[in-house]
Amino acid sequence: GYYRSEDPWVLRRDLQMLTNAKVDFIYLDVTNHFIYPKTVKALFEMGKKMRSEGIPTPDITFTTNSKSGETVTKIYNEFYRKGLYKDQWFMWDGKPLIMANPKDKKLTKTARNFFTIKLAAPTAFSSSSLSTT
Repeated sequence: GYYRSEDPWVLRRDLQMLTNAKVDFIYLDVTNHFIYPKTVKALFEMGKKMRSEGIPTPDITFTTNSKSGETVTKIYNEFYRKGLYKDQWFMWDGKPLIMANPKDKKLTKTARNFFTIKLAAPTAFSSSSLSTT
């Protein structure tokens, strides 16, 4: 059948399978600079509903690549700044984890202070974006 990523049945089934497999967290691939707010909100909402039923769904984080700093800002403004779904954030060292390019000049001071930033898929970033100069 037709698969829609914001379909409540699909989300519930996927989250239930991940829970059954004892997955601790999932990361959402937003490496193309699109953050899919409608779909992500639907996922968080289903996680909220399932947790209210006693089902311990995995926590959630994001991984970025294209325009990493700008993408992190969009994610921060859409979800984290508002404190939405805080109980579902994947935490690392006492802060929400986000996978991003820590050397991206457009990564704001707010984001640097708010998130634990880990570099993901460094080969995906150009060598110039990783240079120390």
